[in-house]
Parts: sequence; structure tokens; C-alpha cells
Amino acid sequence: MDLPWAWEKIGNFGSLRERTCFLAWMRDQIASGISEEIDTPADQSLEPGDRWFRHVPTGAVWRLVPIENPYGPGFWPALHKPRVQRRLAAILAADVVGYSALMERDEEATYADFERLKRELIEPGLSRHEGRLIKTTGDGALAEFASPLAAVRCADTG
Repeated sequence: MDLPWAWEKIGNFGSLRERTCFLAWMRDQIASGISEEIDTPADQSLEPGDRWFRHVPTGAVWRLVPIENPYGPGFWPALHKPRVQRRLAAILAADVVGYSALMERDEEATYADFERLKRELIEPGLSRHEGRLIKTTGDGALAEFASPLAAVRCADTG
């Protein structure tokens, strides 16, 4: 992993209790998938007691130094500028006109027709125009495309 390292100490924990509270918070972050504990990066020396974490959304890497560290227990950012992956995307929102009225008349048939429509028209259209179905909500759908032109062509021709 090639990362530009820039060590900046952002502060010591005022007490071991603060460190314990931080570790409990970090466990919650890990459990929710926001952060993860990682191995020591290959270009860093393995120091006893060090723990390394990565913030999943940004890729920022952090080092938790141990209690025995001469500077005291602290939390250091290891990555000067977090890498954020950005991309442009066009989002297509679609909705079936009159769906509620159709459901009132015949719920089973309307649901079956909509499922058939997704299989026979929507999914092949997305595939032809390199779109990706993000979510369906009853009679609505959200799809992602690499360009607005692809989204418009999909909506226009299916």
C-alpha cells in the first residue's frame, strides 16, 4: 500500500478512561462498518502495542499508540490527505403512473405485471445502456448510469 505518510499528533488522551472510551467508540465504528482495524502498513515499522485503523468511506489510516509510548497514549493520523473516490453519475428516477389505482382494482395482477415489466423491459434496458438498478420502491425505481446520455437513452428506448 503506497500512502503518503505525514505524522501529526492530534492529542493525547487525558486519562486511561478517555482511551477506554475511545476504544469503545471505535468498536462501534467497526461494528457498523464505518472503520476497520488493519495490519501495520508494509512501509511502517511494527511497534509493540500499536493498533491501526482505516476509515472506510475516506480511506484515511490512523495509528493508536500504546500506553507505554514515551509521548503518552494518543491517536495519530497517518495519512496526510485522505483518498476519497469520487465519480460522476446520472441517476434516473422512474415511477409507474396510476399504480395506486391499478393496485386498488387488482393487487395481485398489478404486482405480477410490474414484476414482469422489470424482468422483460427495465432490466434488459439497464443492461443495454450500462445502467445499474439501485433500488425499487413499490412502483418506483432508481437507476445509476455513467452519463446523462445513457440515462436518457434508456428512458427513451428501454
